[in-house]
Amino acid sequence: MKIRSKKKLYEAIFFSIIGILLLIYALYENQNSFITGWSQSPYLFPIIVSGIILLLSVSLYVQSIAITRADTDISVEDDIQVKTEITQKKNLKGVIISLGMMLCYTLALKYITLPKLVFKISFFVLRLGTFELATFTFLLAFLRYLEVRQKKILFLVPFCTVIFLSFSFRTLLNVLLP
Repeated sequence: MKIRSKKKLYEAIFFSIIGILLLIYALYENQNSFITGWSQSPYLFPIIVSGIILLLSVSLYVQSIAITRADTDISVEDDIQVKTEITQKKNLKGVIISLGMMLCYTLALKYITLPKLVFKISFFVLRLGTFELATFTFLLAFLRYLEVRQKKILFLVPFCTVIFLSFSFRTLLNVLLP
């Protein structure tokens, strides 16, 4: 076997580690939770996602290996692959910044606790707390990073998203949000 693309091999290893860590986390947290059955467990979805990630990492691993590759001349496929890798290196910075912003959002949800404000207008009940403030801030920063310049869109999209999520899940569905 000959490795065709070291980059794909590294990606396969990276996503395998992510999938395994997610699987371990979900199994550990499910075992320590008060829910005994998988049908009501909030950790079933992470297990499904980790399985999909592991399957895709196996696919990346298979793509990185060339069983028979005797040609040594540069083909059109190799030229396209080189151009693709250059473009992917440029996009790596954006991916790292996006993941960093998502990590900050997750940590804010976990470690920041704000008092809840409750607004009641007839049947409409809106609770504002840590989730709403962190989500609004994250969406605003992310849209700003994506270079959204129109102030209406920059503020209206995060505001409407937060109101919709809060009202839909907390009020209509009675689901706890972080």
